[in-house]
Amino acid sequence: MKFIITILSLSIAFVGLTQNTLSPSVIGAQGNSVIATSGNSIQYTVGEAIILTSNGTNGNIITQGFHQPSSIVSNNLLSVYYSTVDASCYGLYDGSIIIDSISGCDSTYTILLDGIEQNSFLIDSIKSQSYILDIFSSDGCSLSETITIGINGTDCDISFYNAFSPNGDGVNEYWHIEKVEAYPDNTVQIFDRWGVLMWQSNGYNNNDIRWEGLNTKGKEMLNGTYFYIFQSADFVTKGYIEITK
Repeated sequence: MKFIITILSLSIAFVGLTQNTLSPSVIGAQGNSVIATSGNSIQYTVGEAIILTSNGTNGNIITQGFHQPSSIVSNNLLSVYYSTVDASCYGLYDGSIIIDSISGCDSTYTILLDGIEQNSFLIDSIKSQSYILDIFSSDGCSLSETITIGINGTDCDISFYNAFSPNGDGVNEYWHIEKVEAYPDNTVQIFDRWGVLMWQSNGYNNNDIRWEGLNTKGKEMLNGTYFYIFQSADFVTKGYIEITK
């Protein structure tokens, strides 16, 4: 007997929404959300329901997976449902606040986080700390809430790659330190085999502060084995790195 299994891809059309692709994953207690402001379709995976969780002047939030408001704050004039996603560990900017809905007074709202105006109901790329969320309506209503982003602490282990190839091909062009963002107050020193300091930095972050195989004078270093010392407030570690071009 021959069986044929067909996997379908469904499309739902919404007026005024951007085309977005959502993977069937759950992030903490939330779903996988996107902001949509223009376009006409959402592509999603069979078996994972998608919902319009919020809409308003700042755009729409489309969620696939589990997404349930965790908190409500109200002052008899305004009511706000919101959810939070904790940062994965200290120093990482991967937490978020999701405004699920706002109701009351005039429907045109201004959202401030620590005094900074937000242009979306999804406030992401924030670290673990307490924030002041302020909501203002166009007719003078206001509401303020302190929201704390915690740490889930499930994946905070730092790891050091022991080789890279700064040869200009766009692959492995710098020394990558996994989860270094969790230890922002760090110092990195690179030595050659004779103990001569070749490169150093404060606040290594894999982005604008990273070692790309150049010495302190900006000259390319030769292929070979080099040694590092990484220091943070929590620990000191030493190891070796291979440059292979």
